[in-house]
Amino acid sequence: MRNIHHAAALSGNGQAPHLEPANLATARLWQHQTLRRCDAIQDSIEHLVTERGLTESVAEHATLQAFAELEGINKHHRIDVDASTSRLLILRTPAGERVALTITDLLALVAPTSLAEKGLTFQPVGHRLLVLSRAEH
Repeated sequence: MRNIHHAAALSGNGQAPHLEPANLATARLWQHQTLRRCDAIQDSIEHLVTERGLTESVAEHATLQAFAELEGINKHHRIDVDASTSRLLILRTPAGERVALTITDLLALVAPTSLAEKGLTFQPVGHRLLVLSRAEH
């Protein structure tokens, strides 16, 4: 995860340093960590678009990466980005095992019936984004 610069740390010209979109998203998500997952993601995207002037695409990308980083704190599993491709996801377990999931495997895991069995559903966020969420009762 990238370092977050504090606005109080002014540069030599008296201006706050420019923050990267991922840092802005991380800060916003951290402030609203009590919100449900889809609400926190939606809030961050809207904030980055309306208050920071980012495009929706950049705001979504930054928010999703920041959310994953925050959610992954203290998790020992990780995605092996060097071994993964656009059609293969490799997860590394704490024991060093590799779990291979093809696009077919992932689609089966997120099929509506599979999700319903686990009490999960997809919630729309914005225009084109779906976020996994616990089903509301």
